[in-house]
Amino acid sequence: MVAEYDHIFVAQVKSATLMEGKTSVEATFEVETVLKGQPARVSGIRSAFSDGNYQSDGPQMALIPAELSPGMHLLVFAKGGGPAEFSACSATTRLQRKDDERLQAVRALLGDVKVEEGVPSR
Repeated sequence: MVAEYDHIFVAQVKSATLMEGKTSVEATFEVETVLKGQPARVSGIRSAFSDGNYQSDGPQMALIPAELSPGMHLLVFAKGGGPAEFSACSATTRLQRKDDERLQAVRALLGDVKVEEGVPSR
């Protein structure tokens, strides 16, 4: 799985903006840990957005989309220049404060992939 991604890193979301057309949210981020690639090349992190319940006449069963919020931490998997996708079906996932096991598993899969340090915010 990790081989198909150009960039893998831990990031903290700095801002999230509802995009024109109101179908997605795009976030800027600050890189905290680089596991593979050059995260500075990733343009942002995007999540689908839908507010179907707002338009409903009553309670509605719906899938809850992944939401991007400032302050949250993500383990980001991105291809090319991005944006990286964050959804219930994407490789990018939310990290909790003590998700060391998940990070160690990714590091083990990467093996001896070179890590770039000192990456600026995006």
